[in-house]
Amino acid sequence: MRLSLLFCTLVCLVPAKADLITNGSFESGLTGWTVFSIPINRNIGLDNQGGPGFDGLFWFFLGGFDALGYVEQTVTGLTSNTTYAVDFLMASETAISSDSLIVSMTNGSLTPSQQFSAPPSSFTGWRTWVSREYDFVASGPSATVRFSSVPLGQHFDVGFDNVSINAVPEPASIMLLWPCLLGVSGLAIARLRKQSKTGVGLQSTQGRPPVGRDI
Repeated sequence: MRLSLLFCTLVCLVPAKADLITNGSFESGLTGWTVFSIPINRNIGLDNQGGPGFDGLFWFFLGGFDALGYVEQTVTGLTSNTTYAVDFLMASETAISSDSLIVSMTNGSLTPSQQFSAPPSSFTGWRTWVSREYDFVASGPSATVRFSSVPLGQHFDVGFDNVSINAVPEPASIMLLWPCLLGVSGLAIARLRKQSKTGVGLQSTQGRPPVGRDI
């Protein structure tokens, strides 16, 4: 019984693919990222002054109030016609504004860009971090994902952090797991029933004081 349960459990385990993004939490500076801003080198870059990032100390200050810019990274190891999820955290600067950013693919995918917004901060200084997801379909082995600030005058400055890219499981693959998962559950239930009938693994409570009462 134990060997059967172990075998079925191992069969059900699907190896998790490694995150395709390099330095998604910006704890290694700008390693892996390309940054551009207008004006050059103004209000675009790493920050930890407005409050620590949601994942680690640093996060990326994307601007949007008085400077335009973007940060991007090219990822490899993709499979054509496969859907990938770009997950990230973002936060607004102030308690009076919902700040936004735009996620797009500059190459390696025909998926259109999408704008995301974060709710106003609970307190001034990027305090309320929320998760967002952008899905794209790869058209080749590599692709470039870009995070851009929105046009000036529409928002304050937005921050983002904890970026990751992973393949989205196909529905057919998920359905294939159900028979095995049901098998594991059935084996576990059968084992518990056997123990309850034979008394194996059950401890008697006779002669012991009631739990939770003073004696």
